[in-house]
Amino acid sequence: LRFREIIFHCNPKPYPKGPKNENQIKYVIRDYYKKCFYLGNDYVLIEIWEDDIRNNFDKVIKQIENAYTAVCG
Repeated sequence: LRFREIIFHCNPKPYPKGPKNENQIKYVIRDYYKKCFYLGNDYVLIEIWEDDIRNNFDKVIKQIENAYTAVCG
C-alpha cells in the first residue's frame, strides 16, 4: 500500500468552468499525467483541496478514513 500526495490546480469549486488561462491549463494537464502515473503504479490517491483543509477539515478526515477502510478493511 503506497500513498502519494499530488497537487491539483483549478479546484472546481472556485473554477466551475475550468482553467481560465494558459498557465492553469498547463498545470491541470500536468496534474492529470501525474495522477495517471500514480494510479497506474498502484498508489492510493486521495484528492484533498486546500479549501477543504482550511474550511471543511471534518470532510478531509472522513475522506482519509474512508480510503483507509477501503484499502485496509
